[in-house]
Amino acid sequence: MGSSTSGDKHGGRSDAIISDRPPEKPNNTLEALENIQHYYVAEKAGVRVDENFFSTLDTIKYFEIGFKGAFISGLVAAALTPFAIAVMENYLPVFGSSEPSTYDQVFVFVLALSFSIGYSFFYGNIGKYYIGPITKQMIRWLLGGVMTGAIIKFAIAFIFYHFIYFVVLMPETVEQFLLFFKSTFAPETLIWAYNAILEFKPIFLTSAWFIAFSTLLFITVPTTSMLYYGVKWRIFSDSKTAKRFFK
Repeated sequence: MGSSTSGDKHGGRSDAIISDRPPEKPNNTLEALENIQHYYVAEKAGVRVDENFFSTLDTIKYFEIGFKGAFISGLVAAALTPFAIAVMENYLPVFGSSEPSTYDQVFVFVLALSFSIGYSFFYGNIGKYYIGPITKQMIRWLLGGVMTGAIIKFAIAFIFYHFIYFVVLMPETVEQFLLFFKSTFAPETLIWAYNAILEFKPIFLTSAWFIAFSTLLFITVPTTSMLYYGVKWRIFSDSKTAKRFFK
């Protein structure tokens, strides 16, 4: 395939917009975004690139990057969710106070959602590059990995927290566990621990549904953005309105 070129107005020189080489394999999300932006500029300028330019290995690499980013960091956020819920429901002290104010609770709630909100809008911003065959493939596979990772993370966390609620923290199970320490701690301490654990138990059920909500938010924003820009480009691609809108 020959190089796609754009003539230089001043020197009569022809500068390549896109080379014959396939896009370099990215190692992380930022490098993947760099490739997407590069091909977006070229395809928006009218460069035609064969869809086969994006190989099977490329699709796997972009999917892998998206999957790892959403899955690993998502598990970390899911692990911290019960602590955030516990603070919001006054089970744990925050900022040195055992009775956090409304502002403290809202602040912790935002912190708990910050990962999902930040990542979803970051990936949502990629939707504006959804224009040509190569950038579309890049974005679809990257976001496909992101969404798959987010859904699997949600499934693991949702099942795990329900397992803790319905199996691990049953009253008889907690009682049997604390009996192992009857020779170490006073009965009053064990009774306090028993009541505290059972009071904390509902936090895991709330956390499971909170993760469901945050995962839905995480998926909805980039999907909506991709569909929005895809429709915009399809409708206005040959009109003057599009040239002004996407200038």
